[in-house]
Amino acid sequence: MRAQVPTPEGLLASDLDNIRLTAQFVARNGKAFLSGLATKEAGNLHFNFLKPTHSLFGYFSALCEAYQKVLLPPKGVMDKLRRNCTDRCGPLRPTCLARHKTEPDRNLDYLETPSIRRCPCTVILPCWVQA
Repeated sequence: MRAQVPTPEGLLASDLDNIRLTAQFVARNGKAFLSGLATKEAGNLHFNFLKPTHSLFGYFSALCEAYQKVLLPPKGVMDKLRRNCTDRCGPLRPTCLARHKTEPDRNLDYLETPSIRRCPCTVILPCWVQA
């Protein structure tokens, strides 16, 4: 999943912040919020980018889509993250096992301890998604 939107050149920082923040709210609250905001702020020059004829409307729309992918990911993505979080070594297991085969002299006796019994990859893969 990629969510990259190139920033147009020549924008003031305040205008860029306004567009980004508005795009986040629209991504989270939907099209109804966008239409209500566009109606309410029709005369405000700071919200001209909400008009489909404005040159920054395409950038704003792309930001809304990118933020929506990040803020409201498909169910399968979150399930995969939770699964990988539960089995922290899952995504790196083939790499980790290959590394252990190429380093036979490395002392891995601690992996056989009943209380640990896990791959050392768990040390480098923190779990940041709450189940």
